[in-house]
Amino acid sequence: MGRALATVLAALVVVSLTVGSVAVAGAATGPSTVDDPSAVEDRAVAEPSTVGERSPDAVRNGTAGGVTGATVDADERPAPLVEQWSETFDGERGDVIADIEGTDDGGVVFAGETRLAWDDSPTTQAWVGRVDSLTGDLDWQTAWGDGETRVCPDDLPCSTSYPDDTAGDIAPDGNGGFLVTGYSETLSARYVKRTGEGDCRYNVLLMRVSAGGATNADGAGDCTTWIGGASGVAPGATGSVVAGMHVASYRAGDTEPQWTAFQNSGIGFSDVIAVDDGYVAVGHRPNGPGTVAKIGPSGSVVWSRSVGSGSVVLRRVVETEDGSYAYAGWTERNGDLDALVGEATADGAINWTTTYGGNGYQSGVDLVEVSGGYVVAGANAETRPQNSLAAPYGDGWLFKVNASGQARWEKNFTREDQVGGFAAIETTDNGFVMAGGVKESQGLDRSTVESRDGWVARALRCVDTDGDGDTDDDDDALCDNWEDEGIDVDGDGQPDLDLPGMGADREHKDVLVEVDYMDCGAGGSESCSTPHDHEPTAESLDRVEAAFADAPVDNPDGETGVNVHLQVDDAVPEDRVLDFGGSFDMSEYFAIKYGDDRCSTGDDGGHFGTTDDRESDDCEKRLEARLLAYHYLLSGHNNSVGALGLAPTPGNDLMSFVSGPQTDDLVRERARRTHQNDSLEDRTIHEERVWLEAVTIMHELGHNLGLRHGGGDDRNNKPNYLSLMNYQYAHNYVGRATSLPGVDDDALARPNSDLDFSRERLPPLDETALTESAGLRGPGDERSIFIGNVSGEGPRRFVIPGSGEIDWNRDDRIAGSTSADVNYDGARTALTGYEDWSNLQYDFRETGWFRQQFSRFSDFHSEWTFRAHLDAGLGSPDVDGDGVSNYRDNCPLLGNAGQADGNGDGTGDACTRDTEAPVPQFGVEAVTVDGEPAVRFDASNSTDPEQRGVIAYTWDFGDESSGFGQSPTHAFAEAGEYSVALTVEDFDGDTATVERSVAVDAVAASDGEANADDGGDGDASSGDGGAESVDDPSSNGDASVAGPAAVGPLSALPGGLPGLGLGFVGGIAGGVVLVAGLASLGVLRRKES
Repeated sequence: MGRALATVLAALVVVSLTVGSVAVAGAATGPSTVDDPSAVEDRAVAEPSTVGERSPDAVRNGTAGGVTGATVDADERPAPLVEQWSETFDGERGDVIADIEGTDDGGVVFAGETRLAWDDSPTTQAWVGRVDSLTGDLDWQTAWGDGETRVCPDDLPCSTSYPDDTAGDIAPDGNGGFLVTGYSETLSARYVKRTGEGDCRYNVLLMRVSAGGATNADGAGDCTTWIGGASGVAPGATGSVVAGMHVASYRAGDTEPQWTAFQNSGIGFSDVIAVDDGYVAVGHRPNGPGTVAKIGPSGSVVWSRSVGSGSVVLRRVVETEDGSYAYAGWTERNGDLDALVGEATADGAINWTTTYGGNGYQSGVDLVEVSGGYVVAGANAETRPQNSLAAPYGDGWLFKVNASGQARWEKNFTREDQVGGFAAIETTDNGFVMAGGVKESQGLDRSTVESRDGWVARALRCVDTDGDGDTDDDDDALCDNWEDEGIDVDGDGQPDLDLPGMGADREHKDVLVEVDYMDCGAGGSESCSTPHDHEPTAESLDRVEAAFADAPVDNPDGETGVNVHLQVDDAVPEDRVLDFGGSFDMSEYFAIKYGDDRCSTGDDGGHFGTTDDRESDDCEKRLEARLLAYHYLLSGHNNSVGALGLAPTPGNDLMSFVSGPQTDDLVRERARRTHQNDSLEDRTIHEERVWLEAVTIMHELGHNLGLRHGGGDDRNNKPNYLSLMNYQYAHNYVGRATSLPGVDDDALARPNSDLDFSRERLPPLDETALTESAGLRGPGDERSIFIGNVSGEGPRRFVIPGSGEIDWNRDDRIAGSTSADVNYDGARTALTGYEDWSNLQYDFRETGWFRQQFSRFSDFHSEWTFRAHLDAGLGSPDVDGDGVSNYRDNCPLLGNAGQADGNGDGTGDACTRDTEAPVPQFGVEAVTVDGEPAVRFDASNSTDPEQRGVIAYTWDFGDESSGFGQSPTHAFAEAGEYSVALTVEDFDGDTATVERSVAVDAVAASDGEANADDGGDGDASSGDGGAESVDDPSSNGDASVAGPAAVGPLSALPGGLPGLGLGFVGGIAGGVVLVAGLASLGVLRRKES
């Protein structure tokens, strides 16, 4: 019988226990009979209290409703909680936590059961342990029970038994340790083995546990009156008071109780607590009402009250600050379960009892008193196990009621691909710790039971600091009190993350991103032939921040935009290829982020958080706080799947592989292409790098914020989706002009994309019936791009207007409608538009990625390659028309069908010839930027004698800093004279350098401006003191000329092409998404904000 009952208990997330000098409460697992009503002394008889009917407007999945008809509207009353962490503790055969209790030093101890298998015969042991409430780490654990017992009676064959033991409740013992109670077969088996007697004894487990985990187990009672053991315990005057089929006081090792209450009453008790003048217990009659009762110190019944008129199960009781008693459980109505909460006065009057639920099964299994009411823990499920009295598994569920029982808020805690629930809740200084179990399904078969894991989670309270009824005024998933005071994870009154000091604002949306980058010069790096790092340029990060700041997103402060804080932090050792393996194993990425010891600054340490954080004595607290607020961007060298960008959708991690020398040649080819064709706007190498780097980072951050390649879906390349989440739009690819006003059809063109998410939802496109006269019906000043296969030429890109008619089928006429696959995905269906900015998901903590990091992803596949991106950037698979694809061409922009390469250096002879060097020239101007003095340099007069164009400008400012671009602005830290050098590169790869002296004066007191000059009239000048620019390079030092040069030396890429494949993955919710993005060589150190 014990084994059968243990099977039922194995399905329960809600077994409760308590120990000490204790009163124990246990679940009634079988029918009980009432002996003699007179056995229940001093019982104050009361009419059953009425439990309200299910609220008619309660909704599915746990919206709470009570007799007053009040419901929780998640939009109007969001739960003021943030899930900090969620941990499962995996056993081979299945574990579950039944109860938890807080410790004096801020930890949490738990009690439950763990399963074993002996010769394929399952058995259970009582399981206790301690969890660090700050981090969720398991400090210690121990299991108790023999698991296997062999008995050899005299003159009889030996037999082997597999006793079950389980712990159901844990309570302080008053001496710094804890009492645990539950059910034990081990103690009975030991008694039989020791004495040879057949009587079953010690069915009630009484265990003492020290603060450090040492256990001392004993038993009490007998197997007749304690079927199923005990499920509640409290310290008693001379022993432990336990609750189960009745309530009784025992000393450890006694078979006879010191006193008994409610024996043979038909009431099974689930919890008991010690109060000043006795004990209070709760339970229920099988298929009948619940019971709450007051018991005197010697076992006399002071009063007893029935709760409800139907099937009511009461699971937990607490004493309130005003001396009342609050209880929680559930009631069954019409086949569904509703959670139930109520309150009784000190003299037994029922103040109120209310139910909460919706369609399905909701249970309340524990509660705590909080300011203004109670928070209840339980489960919220759509189904329940068949033929079971157990509360169902579903989602872990918290809800709050006020002191009158009205619902205030609710929150579900979900686990991917698992069902579960909370059996216990404990308050911390600034939140709650909850515990229970999860498993694969609702089933009670052996394999499902063995899939169980103990589950512990912690949530922090958010505080409404301005009294407006909202704990997150700007809806950026950062609590108001965090943005006002900082994040305090341990409730000691000291912020562990100073969000206000980092610029966070309660009335303006903020997104925080830590940026770490690989550097082959950092200790522990793999060797690199040329010293380099992968730090993103300040300019690209500034552009991303500016794009978010310009967003059409409203804020309480009346301003629009989102403040994105991209904070460059650590240089990390270079791993030349992050290996994700065939199943997309993220362990190498997380090894960089967290290391073996996230608080170490040694070789085994991680890099998340600042060095100061990791060296601090408060490291764990600082990093826990940071995890709640920060995304983490790793700028790396390369990876095994050839992806240039990667991020979960949604989530808090993102990677970019676009900053560094591995993209030099590709970016150069794109810049050269713009100079080669008159219809394309000239772009420098630096402009291409900054654009592509900024696009990659913002695209990946978009994935973190919930955006997919089609906005709300994964239909990529949609012409009616003008967002950088769309590959074609994001990378500003070259295509043939089609129906563009003022541009000849077939002229090369680009969409001239904005660094922006989509600002409006364009009308849908039905690919089976495209109305050419209607076009996209989007903004008139925008362009888009589509991919089509017209005239059997194969896929080509076509740049089209955002508004006005479009010749979709390229037949030189505007027809009524036509059919075409304009996003080239092999299907002709409806393509929906999407507006991004109002649909961003700021709360990454609610994602499966955040809860289950270190995951493997089996759905990864690579659709796009480096070759595809190169072709798209140049506008054709064979841009020079010489019959050799760009990918294999040793001179891709100049025709060389024979691929002659006289010196064998990998660069075709067509790209190696005698050419003239460019002529560098620059002028300077004193300017003021944000109130600070600076110098603007202008190299627009630099020329290419062959008129092919200057494609790169590189500056050495003479103060150990560098810059790019035709007209950079630079702030010098000190006044003085600096030797500034400009190097330019032309289309053919020839370079020339000019160097000149620039004098920088201190800030003028009269007007606050900085002057840059040669000591004369306040202007920077050439050697003759007059010109604003350098007309003759030799006048200020000879221009150094490099030539002849290779044009776009693709051979510089190791092995021809270095695996810089653009791996794109169609995103599945919570899955990994890859993006194409190319890059910028990082040279400017960005200041942290």
